[in-house]
Amino acid sequence: MLKRDPANTGPAEAAFLTAIAVAHQQKAKSFGLRAALSLAKLYQSTGRAADAHAVLAPALEGFSPTPELPEIDEAQSLFATLAETDEVKNAAAARQRRLKLQTDYGKALIWAKGYTAPEATAAFNRARERAAGIDNAGERFATYYGHWAGMAMRGELVLARQAAAAFIREAENGGRTPEAAAGQRILGLTCLYQGDFTNAQLHLIETLKIYDPRWDRDSKLRFSVDTGASTVAYLARVNWALGDVGGASKLITEAVARAVELAHIATLTNTHYFKALFEIVRGDPAAARRDAEIIIDLSQQRDLATYVGLGTMSRGWARARLGERENGIAELRDGLSAFIQQGNKTFVPFFQGLLAEIEADEEGAEGDLTRLDEALALAGQTGEHWSDALLHRIRGEILFKRDPANTGPAEEAFLAAIAIAQQQKAKSFELRAALSLAKLYQSSGRAAEAHAVLAPALEGFSPTSEFPEIQQAQTLLAALT
Repeated sequence: MLKRDPANTGPAEAAFLTAIAVAHQQKAKSFGLRAALSLAKLYQSTGRAADAHAVLAPALEGFSPTPELPEIDEAQSLFATLAETDEVKNAAAARQRRLKLQTDYGKALIWAKGYTAPEATAAFNRARERAAGIDNAGERFATYYGHWAGMAMRGELVLARQAAAAFIREAENGGRTPEAAAGQRILGLTCLYQGDFTNAQLHLIETLKIYDPRWDRDSKLRFSVDTGASTVAYLARVNWALGDVGGASKLITEAVARAVELAHIATLTNTHYFKALFEIVRGDPAAARRDAEIIIDLSQQRDLATYVGLGTMSRGWARARLGERENGIAELRDGLSAFIQQGNKTFVPFFQGLLAEIEADEEGAEGDLTRLDEALALAGQTGEHWSDALLHRIRGEILFKRDPANTGPAEEAFLAAIAIAQQQKAKSFELRAALSLAKLYQSSGRAAEAHAVLAPALEGFSPTSEFPEIQQAQTLLAALT
């Protein structure tokens, strides 16, 4: 067609595009390259250098020159020639600008609409499409991060862990240090969500080895929050679970200090959330409320949708524990409902468990065990197991309080909590569950069993105001002895 009527290129262009589409569908790369070379020559002959360059770039991927297919060398030579034209350079610059706008738009949607918002997911999908064939690793990693964040908050934790591992591999292969640090951070956080505390600790420590406080602000904040401050906050949570309660308290204080020094709103909000979470887990409602107030204030100022929900739930729990029972429960319920409506699943089992525990204090309360069952079922569905031991312990406390004469169901729940904590090497969660079970055994005249369950759980712990259950357990153990 082109030879017969060189002035009318339309029919030939359509034929070449059809050839490329067929070859692509068949994964016939050699046929695809030949068709792309013909089309690129057509575009070059008609002054469409940018189009010629765009069609050759993907067709050449994976090929190296060989006399067995001389079109490879010919296509590479043409590609190099086209790359030097002003049209191609200008088009490349325009694509880079569009890609950056798209990734920036996705980041903005994450904060304004939430990590799981369909609009944010669509924006990062579009950014990934725009990144194809563009040599811009910074923006490419931004799209990877956006996809990981959505998967993590939707509770797709197996996929999120795979995405984080791939993030690290590509960063290390490309020698991109800030990206490698960010990859280790998000992999460590994903492991934390999964209750894999030992691997979470390994990856978070590796992050801090890579992280350099002297990096410029862009390198530090390339992935939503500062890698240094956030990693220290995550590590505090991990170390507390693993039994290093004193060291964990120092780390969470350090994380907040780093965030304050950086004065970056998203980093401050994220760090204070993980501090609020830290305070809730260790049972300090006054401290948790202070952090929750900061989270709500910062997130409302900047319309950080996800953190409004997280802060609201945290404050609701704290208020209920500090004597504002009715208002606190209402705030926790409303916050949980809004958080779920955003599409979030991560952290839902934990807050459901807290709500069930508070509701169970009401005389004649109903539904608390159902809520716990739903929380554990959701954790099983998503793989978010970091709070499983806590949830089973709460279940045991409710059962024992409801029917102290029938200790079997509560004992079973406490034993499940201990087994999970031991499997996760989560010594702090194990000690709490063991203390609850020892109290149950003591109340039913089973002092020897109470001693047997409490003694190993106390190993390695020394009394500290950071974890009053240690002193309680030691006092009980001495009485049993």
